[in-house]
Amino acid sequence: MTETIDNLLERIGRNFQITGQEVKKAGLAALHCSQEQLHGVLIYLKEVEKFDTLTMIGCADWIEDDYFELSYMAYSFTTFFTVMVKIRVSRDGSSVPTVEGIWRQARTFEREIHEMFGVDFPGNTRLKEFFLENWQGMPPMKRDFDTVQFVKDHYKLREEGREGACNVSVERKKRIDAKKLELKKEGE
Repeated sequence: MTETIDNLLERIGRNFQITGQEVKKAGLAALHCSQEQLHGVLIYLKEVEKFDTLTMIGCADWIEDDYFELSYMAYSFTTFFTVMVKIRVSRDGSSVPTVEGIWRQARTFEREIHEMFGVDFPGNTRLKEFFLENWQGMPPMKRDFDTVQFVKDHYKLREEGREGACNVSVERKKRIDAKKLELKKEGE
């Protein structure tokens, strides 16, 4: 029997409480589970279904519904399937135990999400500054982060125009005219 993504989802559904699933396209499926089921589903994908790698962990901020959606994407080099396992966590004080014990590369993905969205990953051995050195305040990828206010507070903005500013088109025309005049004088 040929392996299909539907067969895979059926096996996962027999072993775990999946709250939603869909086949996005051939070889790509998404499923939703509780935070409590996350480790079990990921271990099952790796050890039983032979998903070789965690290709990414993404985070979406659903500010209107007050949660983050974390998406763990696992890939199998055997079947060429990608399964996206999604969980929801509260926007305030969110914490998800690390999955670095399942896939080491999760450390880097979790580190980025921690820094950019403020999600804590207890057990992650490298949860320290990544991109934002000495950052203080709200994580910048949260949707309620005020980018304009941040720029006003931290950077000196120029006034309209600047000293020595000139109209480039006018200056270019002056240089061309001067060159033509020079050539004309040389020809006389």
